[in-house]
Amino acid sequence: MSARPFADHPAPEQRSGLDLIVLRTPVGLRFEPAADVEWLQADGNNVVFCIRGERVSMRMTLTNLESTLDPVRFLRISRSSIVNLGHVRQALFRNGGHYVFEMRSGQKLPSSRNRSRLIRRLGVRVRR
Repeated sequence: MSARPFADHPAPEQRSGLDLIVLRTPVGLRFEPAADVEWLQADGNNVVFCIRGERVSMRMTLTNLESTLDPVRFLRISRSSIVNLGHVRQALFRNGGHYVFEMRSGQKLPSSRNRSRLIRRLGVRVRR
Protein backbone atom coordinates (compact mmCIF):
# COMPACT_ATOMS: atom_id res chain seq x y z
CA MET A 1 0.00 0.00 0.00
CA SER A 2 1.40 3.37 -0.83
CA ALA A 3 0.56 6.58 0.94
CA ARG A 4 0.76 10.28 0.12
CA PRO A 5 1.14 13.15 2.58
CA PHE A 6 -1.57 15.79 2.96
CA ALA A 7 -1.42 18.42 0.23
CA ASP A 8 -1.12 21.19 2.81
CA HIS A 9 1.11 19.18 5.20
CA PRO A 10 4.27 17.88 3.52
CA ALA A 11 4.96 15.28 6.22
CA PRO A 12 2.80 12.95 8.30
CA GLU A 13 1.81 14.81 11.37
CA GLN A 14 2.48 13.47 14.81
CA ARG A 15 0.08 15.06 17.24
CA SER A 16 1.84 14.95 20.59
CA GLY A 17 -1.39 15.05 22.61
CA LEU A 18 -2.91 12.15 20.65
CA ASP A 19 0.41 10.48 19.80
CA LEU A 20 -0.78 9.67 16.27
CA ILE A 21 0.89 9.61 12.91
CA VAL A 22 -1.53 10.54 10.14
CA LEU A 23 -0.87 9.03 6.71
CA ARG A 24 -2.75 9.79 3.53
CA THR A 25 -3.50 6.66 1.54
CA PRO A 26 -5.12 6.30 -1.90
CA VAL A 27 -8.46 5.62 -0.18
CA GLY A 28 -8.34 8.19 2.64
CA LEU A 29 -6.53 8.95 5.88
CA ARG A 30 -4.86 6.38 8.09
CA PHE A 31 -4.34 7.13 11.79
CA GLU A 32 -1.64 5.07 13.46
CA PRO A 33 -0.40 5.28 17.05
CA ALA A 34 3.28 6.23 17.00
CA ALA A 35 3.93 3.32 19.39
CA ASP A 36 2.86 0.87 16.63
CA VAL A 37 5.51 2.08 14.18
CA GLU A 38 8.34 -0.46 14.48
CA TRP A 39 10.91 1.15 12.19
CA LEU A 40 11.25 3.56 9.29
CA GLN A 41 13.58 3.25 6.34
CA ALA A 42 14.46 5.50 3.43
CA ASP A 43 13.79 4.05 -0.01
CA GLY A 44 14.82 6.56 -2.64
CA ASN A 45 12.43 9.51 -2.34
CA ASN A 46 10.10 7.54 -0.08
CA VAL A 47 9.97 6.46 3.54
CA VAL A 48 8.81 2.94 4.33
CA PHE A 49 6.91 2.67 7.63
CA CYS A 50 6.77 -0.78 9.24
CA ILE A 51 3.55 -0.74 11.26
CA ARG A 52 2.60 -4.01 13.02
CA GLY A 53 4.44 -5.97 10.33
CA GLU A 54 2.83 -4.11 7.41
CA ARG A 55 4.95 -1.86 5.20
CA VAL A 56 3.48 1.44 4.08
CA SER A 57 5.38 3.71 1.69
CA MET A 58 5.05 7.48 1.66
CA ARG A 59 6.76 10.07 -0.53
CA MET A 60 8.89 12.22 1.81
CA THR A 61 12.37 12.43 3.27
CA LEU A 62 13.47 10.63 6.39
CA THR A 63 15.07 13.85 7.68
CA ASN A 64 11.76 15.76 7.50
CA LEU A 65 9.95 12.92 9.19
CA GLU A 66 12.58 12.60 11.93
CA SER A 67 11.87 16.17 13.08
CA THR A 68 8.23 15.22 13.82
CA LEU A 69 9.04 12.09 15.87
CA ASP A 70 9.46 11.83 19.64
CA PRO A 71 13.26 11.67 20.20
CA VAL A 72 12.76 9.65 23.39
CA ARG A 73 10.93 6.90 21.48
CA PHE A 74 12.63 7.03 18.07
CA LEU A 75 16.36 6.74 17.36
CA ARG A 76 18.09 7.40 14.06
CA ILE A 77 20.58 4.56 13.68
CA SER A 78 21.84 5.32 10.17
CA ARG A 79 21.38 7.67 7.28
CA SER A 80 18.52 5.48 6.07
CA SER A 81 16.94 3.99 9.23
CA ILE A 82 15.06 5.07 12.37
CA VAL A 83 13.91 2.54 14.98
CA ASN A 84 11.22 2.71 17.63
CA LEU A 85 13.13 1.72 20.78
CA GLY A 86 10.01 0.06 22.17
CA HIS A 87 10.27 -2.54 19.39
CA VAL A 88 14.02 -3.23 19.70
CA ARG A 89 14.93 -6.59 21.23
CA GLN A 90 18.67 -5.93 21.30
CA ALA A 91 21.50 -3.98 19.69
CA LEU A 92 24.53 -6.13 18.99
CA PHE A 93 27.99 -4.59 18.58
CA ARG A 94 29.73 -5.80 15.43
CA ASN A 95 33.28 -5.62 14.11
CA GLY A 96 33.80 -2.44 12.17
CA GLY A 97 32.34 -0.26 14.91
CA HIS A 98 28.63 -0.52 14.18
CA TYR A 99 25.59 -2.18 15.74
CA VAL A 100 22.90 -4.42 14.37
CA PHE A 101 19.48 -3.67 15.85
CA GLU A 102 17.35 -6.77 16.16
CA MET A 103 13.69 -5.90 16.29
CA ARG A 104 11.13 -7.95 18.22
CA SER A 105 9.69 -8.96 14.83
CA GLY A 106 13.04 -10.51 13.86
CA GLN A 107 13.98 -7.77 11.37
CA LYS A 108 17.67 -6.77 11.60
CA LEU A 109 18.73 -3.20 10.85
CA PRO A 110 22.40 -2.14 10.78
CA SER A 111 23.54 1.15 12.27
CA SER A 112 26.25 3.29 10.76
CA ARG A 113 29.63 3.61 12.46
CA ASN A 114 29.21 7.36 12.92
CA ARG A 115 26.02 6.72 14.97
CA SER A 116 27.73 4.23 17.34
CA ARG A 117 28.97 6.84 19.80
CA LEU A 118 25.52 8.42 19.99
CA ILE A 119 23.93 5.00 20.50
CA ARG A 120 26.28 4.21 23.40
CA ARG A 121 25.83 7.69 24.92
CA LEU A 122 22.05 7.37 24.90
CA GLY A 123 22.33 4.35 27.11
CA VAL A 124 21.03 1.78 24.69
CA ARG A 125 21.75 -1.55 26.34
CA VAL A 126 24.17 -3.53 24.27
CA ARG A 127 25.03 -7.20 24.53
CA ARG A 128 28.57 -7.94 23.36
